[in-house]
Amino acid sequence: MDEGCVGRRQFLQMAGAAVAAVPIRAESQSQDDRPVRVGFVGVGGRGTALLQAALKLPGVEVAAVCDVDSQARLRASERIQAAGRRKPDEIEDWKRLLERQDISAVISALPCHLHYPNYRDALAARKHLYGEKPLCLTVEHADALVKQTEAAGVIFQVGFQRRFSRQLQDSVRTVRDGGIGRPFDGRGGRFAQKPIRNPGEWFSFRAQSGDWMLEQAVHNWDVLNWVLGELPASAVGFGRQDLWRAHDPQRDVSDYYTATLHYRSGLNYTWVHSWLSPPDPLFSTTYEQLIGPRGAIDLAKGVVAPMPGGLEKGRQIPRDEGLDLTQAALESFFKCIRTGGWPAVGVREGRDATLVGLLVREAVYRGRLVTMDEVLRNRA
Repeated sequence: MDEGCVGRRQFLQMAGAAVAAVPIRAESQSQDDRPVRVGFVGVGGRGTALLQAALKLPGVEVAAVCDVDSQARLRASERIQAAGRRKPDEIEDWKRLLERQDISAVISALPCHLHYPNYRDALAARKHLYGEKPLCLTVEHADALVKQTEAAGVIFQVGFQRRFSRQLQDSVRTVRDGGIGRPFDGRGGRFAQKPIRNPGEWFSFRAQSGDWMLEQAVHNWDVLNWVLGELPASAVGFGRQDLWRAHDPQRDVSDYYTATLHYRSGLNYTWVHSWLSPPDPLFSTTYEQLIGPRGAIDLAKGVVAPMPGGLEKGRQIPRDEGLDLTQAALESFFKCIRTGGWPAVGVREGRDATLVGLLVREAVYRGRLVTMDEVLRNRA
């Protein structure tokens, strides 16, 4: 299972005829190492990780870095020069960067509430785009970005780097090939011992981050969408927003929540996400498990276990040794630009993961069962 570029015929089979007339603008059909001039928008924590990965790739020239923080711009510029590359231009306003005709691609890593306006502007400028997850924070904006991307005829790859894990690809293949039978039960969780950022930062505010169902768990929703090939029909959930109030008084994101997602195929998937867990590995692991009549699998760990009367034996799917998933994701992005291929994890996958995040968030906030149809009707 190759989660890199896919050919146009394969993409159209996945996406349908609606985008059949959309041409993709390739930088080069014949020279795979032709330099692609790229601009970085947002060079904080995640942006720096993306920059470091891009600097390891041949044929990538960082022409400009953009950030409202002048010190972040300076650090990024120094990092690029230390790698033996040409000094980039330092720009404060992303609109100035997008005006540049010598820049054909943009890598964006901004706070979540800025994703939609930045991605909208980049697509309007017809730049190839690697944008961090989540795609955006509303149904309306997700639909608008799908339409805009397909009209612009550019590459838009969403930052779901887990798709490039060979272990996870093998895990997904195992399920989709019927290795455990049709899943009827699932459970997963992410656990931490403390908030990942300091009090008052944008992560703490749902209007800016979308809450953890979108900012962080969207990675997990993308994996579920990928392996199951369907979105949940409904979800019910509950949560707490007061457990870290003494530490971060203005914080209004969820400190803990749990939700059960129901699928039309019959699967019920229970999810727990907590920022207040003991440091013992027994309580702080991340897991994504599916159980079928023939066997069970932990997608995150690559462990396959037999069920009585099902699989003869279990197995450990080989782990990714020395694989930098961010670098692999960017390598695929630039390959798509050069060849005119479509990213296997693009704007449509970004939309679907956002929809699941919005469904779970609505269920948790309301403390009741919420259907996907309700979410789609409430587009704002």
